[in-house]
Amino acid sequence: METGFIQDKEGYFIYKDPSATKDYKIDWSNWLVSGETIINMLWTVPSGITLEMQNATPSAAIIVLSGGTVNNNYKVTCHIVTSLDNEDDKEFRVVILNQ
Repeated sequence: METGFIQDKEGYFIYKDPSATKDYKIDWSNWLVSGETIINMLWTVPSGITLEMQNATPSAAIIVLSGGTVNNNYKVTCHIVTSLDNEDDKEFRVVILNQ
């Protein structure tokens, strides 16, 4: 994961204000082998929060999210496929709070 994520017994999460539009990055560089790159990704975002944009670098997946309802948690999942046909999922929760 990237800087800014907090880990608890349920996994990783990050706080977001409902009026903010923010980008989040999942870094797979420690998981990929030398020369392997991300060639495809699929983000799963529940209703109530909006996927504004998504992008990938050779070793990271980036998503931009907006919206959300205060005091709700949203589980966001990213599935990648690599140049060596490996696949992986990572997820995090977006906790909506007025900040």
